[in-house]
Amino acid sequence: MARSVRVPGFLPSTNGFHFGNSWPHEPSLTIPFPTGPIKIGDAAGGLCGGMAFAVRDFFEAGEAIPTTTSNPALHTPLYDYITRRLFDSFDIPAGVAKFYDYQLPTRDQGAETVRQWAVIKLTLNVGQLVCLGLIRVRSFSPGDLGRNHQVLSYGYDEDDNGRVTLAICDPNHHDCDDVTLSFSTRGSPDVEYAVGGQAVDPGSHEHTYGAFAQRYTHRTPSAALDAPPVQP
Repeated sequence: MARSVRVPGFLPSTNGFHFGNSWPHEPSLTIPFPTGPIKIGDAAGGLCGGMAFAVRDFFEAGEAIPTTTSNPALHTPLYDYITRRLFDSFDIPAGVAKFYDYQLPTRDQGAETVRQWAVIKLTLNVGQLVCLGLIRVRSFSPGDLGRNHQVLSYGYDEDDNGRVTLAICDPNHHDCDDVTLSFSTRGSPDVEYAVGGQAVDPGSHEHTYGAFAQRYTHRTPSAALDAPPVQP
């Protein structure tokens, strides 16, 4: 039976950050990995995980999202909060290992997405946002981990043919309420990422092979934002 579910009261244009995922070349976070340290935390490459986790923090804490439309400056409380949440989103070491495992060319990322659907659906059904890791590269190289992405799902539509369309809050498309990730739970998964109703081109950096639910632990933003800025 067709079904439509949304987390009550959430919309990216209202509850997401109103600035883009575009940052200077700081900070550089080094993540330990069996084959050697990996630097994937350069802010210039995006702070998507930190932004997604922070948006969920604000919403679940019942605190208003900052109204600024300009990216917070380096070492201000909001910037430091987002970068700390970025590091939290990596869930070292298990979370990094999971991203790497899911990006391997030997994996069927679409099938993995279908397997993750039960967890994603259950969480959305109880009115909670879901932090998602998106696999956007198929590679054996740990150095390609930074090409993957992180977003929030705030609902889904499921039709009678088993086609699932997740409603997505994407830091790369701030204030957009029409970003989706869809896949089929029957036959070929046929994963598709779309913005404004248009599927992204297979050659685009936004082309998505699959997704999985990330482990999330809540933090309350107000305490961190009331703290004095960290000095460079």
